[in-house]
Amino acid sequence: MELTCTHAIPANSNDGNNTDLSDKTETSNENAAKTTDQTQLDTVALDKFKLNFKDDYFEPANRTQAFSTDEEELCHSTTKLIYPMTAQSKDGEFVTVVQNGEHKQGFRVEVCENESGSCKFADIFPLGYTATCVQRYIFRTAVVVVNGELKEELLKLPSTCKCVLKLNRL
Repeated sequence: MELTCTHAIPANSNDGNNTDLSDKTETSNENAAKTTDQTQLDTVALDKFKLNFKDDYFEPANRTQAFSTDEEELCHSTTKLIYPMTAQSKDGEFVTVVQNGEHKQGFRVEVCENESGSCKFADIFPLGYTATCVQRYIFRTAVVVVNGELKEELLKLPSTCKCVLKLNRL
């Protein structure tokens, strides 16, 4: 899944490695062509959705607070606050997300660092099983532009990274 976004703050990784992603914008020519000129949005229409324009609560995790000393994450992930410019709707269509001046929508996401890779300690799981890191998604409401009109839409955003066991069929 592809998201075009601006990262608001440095990412916090479960393995303790911080990567500064502030003020970095990910774009592609294909998504840039889909983006509506957001400077022309009607402020009266935007006021109708004013409760949507906020950031999710995000507290950078201190590694010692995030986990008990007897807990171990099986898949490494990065948690960050993003401001998507485009995202996939519940219908699978890519839509333009309103991110304009004071009308910003920040979403807390967790992204697998090694999606489809082996989980930590995969070699000690029962014989006949494969342990793989899998990205899970959640649908979140956002204000988007569809055919020049503002509306609320459910967007598919990364929510967590899980270790999944799968029985190997012979």
